[in-house]
Amino acid sequence: MYVFHLFLGAFAITNLILSAKISRALPLLDRVRTIRTGTFQLFVLAHLGISYAALMLVLITTGNIFLNQDLRFNIPPSLGYVIRSPLPIIPILYFLPYSQKRKFGLFALISLPSIFIGARGTVVSFIASYAILVIIGLINRRNSEAVKKSAFRSKKFLKIFGFSFLAFFITIASGFYIRRHNSQTWSSAGDIAQEYFQSDSIFVFIILPFYLAFKETTGLANQIINNDLGLTTKIFFSDFYTLLPGNHDAAGKMFGDEIGRIGGGGLTPGIVGGLFLDFKYYGVIGMIVLATLLARSYAATVKSPKYAAVYAILLFQFIHLFHRGFPKPEYVTFVLIALFYTAFFLRKNDA
Repeated sequence: MYVFHLFLGAFAITNLILSAKISRALPLLDRVRTIRTGTFQLFVLAHLGISYAALMLVLITTGNIFLNQDLRFNIPPSLGYVIRSPLPIIPILYFLPYSQKRKFGLFALISLPSIFIGARGTVVSFIASYAILVIIGLINRRNSEAVKKSAFRSKKFLKIFGFSFLAFFITIASGFYIRRHNSQTWSSAGDIAQEYFQSDSIFVFIILPFYLAFKETTGLANQIINNDLGLTTKIFFSDFYTLLPGNHDAAGKMFGDEIGRIGGGGLTPGIVGGLFLDFKYYGVIGMIVLATLLARSYAATVKSPKYAAVYAILLFQFIHLFHRGFPKPEYVTFVLIALFYTAFFLRKNDA
């Protein structure tokens, strides 16, 4: 608990200090407009074509990953990144003059390749990034119209919140239960419910995927800190080496190989556990760096609202990193892709 308070306290205090000079006003998203919409559509279609081609190649060479989730660990990292690369387009869609029906159709086209390869948490983070832009837009609109009723009680907010929550749950839970269906490695959901809750109520099965995910993160971090675990090599940035020629294991897999694991996936000790594993108490510097990056990015977004989608992506990639514990190259590439689409197709309208 001391280590968690130290690391999270450093993050919070840095955020508070750097945020003191940032305007409390939310980014004015209604001042952003889309330019070259036709060209944007062509880029999106081309991008999706590359993603679906990579997905077909993976399905042919690896098998039906959607029904056998353990196969996703056999996907070459570079192909996995290509398949997931269209996801940053999702929050960009907020600024486009499309109907909600058309946007939801694009959501599905953009998300399906990633869902098929088991990248459920990644998809959810981009749905959430879109949802937060909708919430900011609602709050700004109600403030400008001097409407007393809270934006969080509006029908539109409730619809967005309901859709986002449903998409979040279905995306995460479906993979969890499919992975355990007739698996020779993993315990069934019913056995897990009886083991940890001695109950088979519907509420237990709703929270079970999230309970096990958080249990793994806190449990591994506890083992790392209390037992002062350390590996012979530093692994915090190992995922970046997977893009180089040759065979390079991801950090979670290397950590699992060292301390023991079941199945082909890597282990997720959370950001505190991941930093402490390699850097011990110096890992607190990493928390300060992350807090600085988020605070400065938000300050830039307030000044130039067209970058709101980029900031939303950065924010939820941090949440993903907070749970995972080890950074991935796509945390960087996602932001770069969003910056590309923002720079070429969005413009701040000061009029």
